Amino acid sequence: MEYLRGIYSTIVLKDIVTRLKVRDVPVLERVIRTLFSDSGSPISIKKLPILYKVIITRQITKRLIVT
Repeated sequence: MEYLRGIYSTIVLKDIVTRLKVRDVPVLERVIRTLFSDSGSPISIKKLPILYKVIITRQITKRLIVT
């Protein structure tokens, strides 16, 4: 399990974030976690922006509730 975490950390946090200059890393991690958890289900490229918007909306809602 630690090996997989290392791969995830290296690929996601170092390669993708650095190469694509991702500003909101927690949102990227949530998107990736959602994609990994639904790995048995087909997902289309068209659905990715919808998934991203849902995650952003949840994040904004949580911030408003906490504030």
